[in-house]
Amino acid sequence: VKTVETHQHRKIACLEEIAYLNHWITKDQLLTDIEPLKKNQYGQYLLDVVAGKFLAVFISGLVLLIPSLFYVLTCFIFGSPDAGPILGGYLGSIFLTAGFSAIGIFASSTTKNQIIAFFEAFAICIILTLLSNFAVFLPAFLVRTVTYLSSLSHFESICRGIIDSRDIVYFVSLTVIFFALTVRSVKNGQK
Repeated sequence: VKTVETHQHRKIACLEEIAYLNHWITKDQLLTDIEPLKKNQYGQYLLDVVAGKFLAVFISGLVLLIPSLFYVLTCFIFGSPDAGPILGGYLGSIFLTAGFSAIGIFASSTTKNQIIAFFEAFAICIILTLLSNFAVFLPAFLVRTVTYLSSLSHFESICRGIIDSRDIVYFVSLTVIFFALTVRSVKNGQK
């Protein structure tokens, strides 16, 4: 059994993993089951299964960027575009994918219903994206703050090929904040 587990990197007869991957139990239920087991190898394995959810969403988002590389290749074959904005656009897309993936995982942790989680994540992402567009309607003293909270302004800044630490801090903070909110949501058992 140990040889098979070592080569396949999976536990044999891990009922919690099977139930979680088939959506028979929620992430909250899995984390509740893991709590007493955290100190042993089996509990660590189950934690890795949960942590893999974010990576799966994030990597899926990155895979969706791959077809756009054909456009970039075509541009370089038939012309000589500036590489700065192209690389900046991809870097901005990676940061945006990480932040929005964390928002999606958070929304998933707040409800059992996947449709509600989708609309919750969609609403948060749209609000964060469009904040800078509505800053024009706000009093002057709020415009700078609201514009800073908008993911679109940071994304556009990176897409211009200008890598500013404020933009990186924004996207890393967005990802970390929604991770923390997810952990808190799961711990509070809000489902």
